[in-house]
Amino acid sequence: MAVTRMARPTLRKGTRNGQFRKALPRDIQHILATWTAASAAARTAKADERAADVSPIIRELQAGGASLRQIAADLTARGIPTPRASEWTAMAVKRVVERSANV
Repeated sequence: MAVTRMARPTLRKGTRNGQFRKALPRDIQHILATWTAASAAARTAKADERAADVSPIIRELQAGGASLRQIAADLTARGIPTPRASEWTAMAVKRVVERSANV
């Protein structure tokens, strides 16, 4: 897509159509990669901790023969919040079960 002559002065130097022409320097790429890895590790640790908190309740309900949907409905009825403060779903329960099995 061509940039009109009127739009050209608004583009920053070193960009083409509003996008960088060159990749970021390697030291900045390294810093961003380090931050991304640290952020992912923090999210994983938080999810593992949350799964450890909820998994005993889920195991108890599974021992009683409840399905994933029934467990989700029971967790919601008990007022136990999901990590994003929404209602429990069967898939969310399944993911907690899988996460707690891997820990």
